[in-house]
Amino acid sequence: MCELLHRLPSSTHPEVARWILAHKGTPNRAQGVLVIQRLVAGIHATISACFRPCSNLEDVDDENEDEGAVVDPGAVHAIKALKVIDTINRKYSLLPYATFYHPDINAYFSPRAEYLRWKSSPPVSAMNEPQPLALAHYPFILNPASKSDLLRIESLVHMRHHLQATFFRALFVGVQSPYLDLVVRRDHAVRDTLVQLAGVSDRRDLRKQLRVSFVGEPGVDEGGVARELLALVMRGLLDPVYGMFAAAGAGDAVAWFVPDVVAFSGQTTSDVPADNVESGASSDARTEEEYELAGKVCGVALYNSIVLQVHFPLVLFKKLLGEPLTIDDLAEIDPQLAQGMRTLANFQGDVQSTYCRTFTVEEERLGGGARTVVELIPNGASVDLTNDNRKLYMEKLLDYHLNVRVSRSFQAFQRGFAAVTAESSIKHLFRAEELHHVVLGEDELDIDALETQAIYDGGYSHETPIVESLWHAIRSMSKVDQRRFLFFVTGSDRSPVGGLGRVTVVVMRQGPDSDRLPSAHTCFNVLLLPEYSSPSKLETLLQKALENIEGFGLM
Repeated sequence: MCELLHRLPSSTHPEVARWILAHKGTPNRAQGVLVIQRLVAGIHATISACFRPCSNLEDVDDENEDEGAVVDPGAVHAIKALKVIDTINRKYSLLPYATFYHPDINAYFSPRAEYLRWKSSPPVSAMNEPQPLALAHYPFILNPASKSDLLRIESLVHMRHHLQATFFRALFVGVQSPYLDLVVRRDHAVRDTLVQLAGVSDRRDLRKQLRVSFVGEPGVDEGGVARELLALVMRGLLDPVYGMFAAAGAGDAVAWFVPDVVAFSGQTTSDVPADNVESGASSDARTEEEYELAGKVCGVALYNSIVLQVHFPLVLFKKLLGEPLTIDDLAEIDPQLAQGMRTLANFQGDVQSTYCRTFTVEEERLGGGARTVVELIPNGASVDLTNDNRKLYMEKLLDYHLNVRVSRSFQAFQRGFAAVTAESSIKHLFRAEELHHVVLGEDELDIDALETQAIYDGGYSHETPIVESLWHAIRSMSKVDQRRFLFFVTGSDRSPVGGLGRVTVVVMRQGPDSDRLPSAHTCFNVLLLPEYSSPSKLETLLQKALENIEGFGLM
């Protein structure tokens, strides 16, 4: 059946969809959900039966072997059939996209081996013998953690190639750093980062491994300092003093672009001086550079596997990937307007006499001054909203609030993001929801997984009484304090995609009992913990340490 399904011409897929959605000849969504669930479960079972781990493929470094998987032709047919079902599901939104992730494939997923398969072979081998299958050609089957690992390998390969080219060029034009080196003043993090990234003439340099040093501060950047800088920069750019982003959504839970009419008003409260951009440039030009910087920071973070401390809405990532937008996306940043649009869509009476609207919206300029009337269509001020044109009005209103209203600021942000990621496989691999998790991390904190991955040094072990007390204290904390602890040790208050089982914390003994507070080296995810005399003393001093974290609660 799988082979038959995937060999059907694409022109017949609408008929397949109608068959899935039909119940006794009548379209029925509930029936469609049931049918597609059974299809996915059956195809998954077929894949599992034809799947086995192997270790016959060298990794991308050509130094040692890395495990992968062999999938026989039966599974190839099943995966291609699943692609047909995924295409139908994307159109009708019957099942959550995560339903298509295959547990066995992701459990044994080897990013190095899969990357090599992906770049060196076609999607499906025509041979009858078991062949390594390039699973990246079927991204719907991979979970975000597997995709993130694949993207990390891709970035490492790009960095390695650039490093080799750098050393080769050094023979002729002098030595260049193999890193993206940033030297910044802590109290001018935004300004210094903007200037240095704007000065990068070769976009390939933005994909180098980020290495950061703060002026006047010792330390070797093994990742923690870079995380700290990007967090400081995003906190600065999202500060209301910059006038670039504003709190939006239910409970002001997300950060969204301020309207262009405000952001590019010719006024600025930014501390980035004019000499950081081209001579004579206006404050609006500086604002564009700041939006580009925000986009570059997101791209650099993605390429360096750094989780950002910011609450951007899902709609931002849908726009970056070019996915269609809906009222649900508007609800994320303006739930009241979205509800009003839904009410309009379902209104049964006379729209024109009840709503008394034209195809216009009003925007308030900076400082609460005069309001500007914006027409949604040509001559919109003279076109009344009616039952007949209600659908067009809603389409234009949605487009205005999600696109037109913030077009200049988003385009600058997108340019910055693309400057780093243009040659990556992001659009091929990720859905917007998945990219959202990779860039911004996951909210769920699994302390058990964090403890399982922890290692100990300086005489501690997982059985040391004070270590047992530490984990008991962490589990007893509120969610806010658990995030504080994670930020204290790692520089991020969120789980990376895949969960805290992908984070290794080192708990190191810092001498015998004392009144010294616990400390940490975020560069190496190291917690320095004196061997306190009692659990209560540990809890008291740890709580004091967490209360004094500089920069926690960034967004």
